[in-house]
Amino acid sequence: MGKNVSVGEDMQTTFEIKESDMKKDQHGFTLIELMIVVAIIGILATIAMPAYQDYTIRAQISEGLTLSSAAKSAVSEYYMERGAWPTHDDEAGVADKHDIIGKYTEHISVKDNVIEIKFGYDAHTKIFDEKIELTAVDNGGSISWTCASAGVIQANHLPAACR
Repeated sequence: MGKNVSVGEDMQTTFEIKESDMKKDQHGFTLIELMIVVAIIGILATIAMPAYQDYTIRAQISEGLTLSSAAKSAVSEYYMERGAWPTHDDEAGVADKHDIIGKYTEHISVKDNVIEIKFGYDAHTKIFDEKIELTAVDNGGSISWTCASAGVIQANHLPAACR
């Protein structure tokens, strides 16, 4: 059970050390272990936040591109029937620009062969009040669309179709 230990050669005093005194059970984590975990989480958050913001901005821009699909169809159809580009929304048969809206998209408008998508409302500050232009090109019987920022939207924020 216990061990007898003598203290010094000239002292004949002995005492008993219990096994439970020699072995202390450790529960929980030390302060340094917790600090290391917090540091690792901080580093991961520092790396993840910009990537998440880029993803969020691309998703918001995608909303505008999705909302513009009806306008793309209307402009393409108008050009195929008449051989000329519509000069405005009404001529293309598209709803008024302020009627085509989304959570992040302020309006979508048509002028000639260009569809303008303007971001506002709840859009991220990096794209708020910015525009993307979809430009129709006649390829000898078929219409293709190019996509580009009409302002300062960074290329890494644009969906792959617009880069």
